[in-house]
Amino acid sequence: MLKSIPAKRATIADTAFGKDIDPPSALGIAIAKGASLGDLPESLAGTDVDGELSMDAQGNLVINLGLRGVFDYFLATIGEEDLPEIRARIAYYLKQHLSPAATKQAWEVLNAYMDYKLELDNKEQHDGSYAGMRDSLAMQRALRISILGPSLATAFYQAEDEYSEFAMHQAEIAADPSLTAQEKQQLADSLLEGISQTNRHLIQPDKQPLQVERNIEQWREQGMTDTQIFEYREQQLGADAAGRLAALDQQRDRWQKRYTDYRQQTADIRNSGLSGTDQSAAIEQLRRQRFEPSELKRVSVLDRMAGEHLQ
Repeated sequence: MLKSIPAKRATIADTAFGKDIDPPSALGIAIAKGASLGDLPESLAGTDVDGELSMDAQGNLVINLGLRGVFDYFLATIGEEDLPEIRARIAYYLKQHLSPAATKQAWEVLNAYMDYKLELDNKEQHDGSYAGMRDSLAMQRALRISILGPSLATAFYQAEDEYSEFAMHQAEIAADPSLTAQEKQQLADSLLEGISQTNRHLIQPDKQPLQVERNIEQWREQGMTDTQIFEYREQQLGADAAGRLAALDQQRDRWQKRYTDYRQQTADIRNSGLSGTDQSAAIEQLRRQRFEPSELKRVSVLDRMAGEHLQ
């Protein structure tokens, strides 16, 4: 189990979400559904739930990085399960480990966190330049404050922001042709000294699968190749796990390409001048042409998240 990185302790009372994301009954429905689900997806088989859940003396939720770790552990299976199933698994896990009040609080945090992640997915990726990456980091921080509020954003992302700054400076130093190898090493050592003691383990290899995938997600944005990803996974998790995860990457890539192509065709239909009824019929026909019956529910969920509703 990954130990929580000490961060500012916040409670649900410190965080303003503006409005209820889901009606109260949604939590009970999700818990019941989660209780009825079977084994965890294959990628989580044999692993422990990452992160940890905490409450204060009054039984209220303590918001820290451990809570995010629990959410991310289950959300890492997107592509193997659809979002309603993942949310249900999380709801049931919360109910098993928290008081009723803290469960409701954690559910509200989960909704805000997923809103942030979905909104972030809709943002354009940076151009790969250091200036672009810095602008992207600034955009992400502003978006977190807007959706999560300052207390939740700090609790969930303070350590990651420190690591991102470290990685950015490290990459800039490595790419600077005016520096000698000795100067680069000296500057890199100085950077590491600036990392807080509590966060230094982020710079060291971590054999926990979730942390490995978090590292890969960040490094992929910086240009990490598929071969480098495989070698890193093999070193940290073993050859068998690296092979399984590589196959899952390919499966997700194929799915994403199919869904992206479908979304483009959907946009063409929306801009075709057809009536609302004809547009809905055309989109429904497109769904059934492009996806298997077992995939239609997932497509419908993704469409709703993207704001695409059949009339």
